[in-house]
Amino acid sequence: MLKLKSLALAGLVLLGLALQTNAAQATDYGAVTIRNPTSNTLHYQIKCGEGDWKSVSLEPYTNMHHWYPLDEDDRHPSLHIRFDCIGGDGQYTEQSCHLRTYKTCSPRTGGKPYTFKYTGRYHLDLYEGY
Repeated sequence: MLKLKSLALAGLVLLGLALQTNAAQATDYGAVTIRNPTSNTLHYQIKCGEGDWKSVSLEPYTNMHHWYPLDEDDRHPSLHIRFDCIGGDGQYTEQSCHLRTYKTCSPRTGGKPYTFKYTGRYHLDLYEGY
């Protein structure tokens, strides 16, 4: 009976070590979700840190997820977005802002939400939240 208890205890210790190892290997991300609740395709560019701008076309009524691995201090380079904030005028009027992220291990479901909205007929803005 004592041998059986010792084996069970050893098994639990090994299981605990395996779970800790898997948890340590899980990657955390800084993530955002950009929402387009409008009936128009929206175009924007996004970049992390000193990287290149990435062009994105966001179809009507869809979301786009962006995520970046966190370092050992739970940080990533700053995240920026830019877009044309006045539609239909044939010109590019840039609006840009810094985006804050949520820490998540599931970047396609746990990002900080941002939503594009028209204020007025042609003015486009980006808001935190839904």
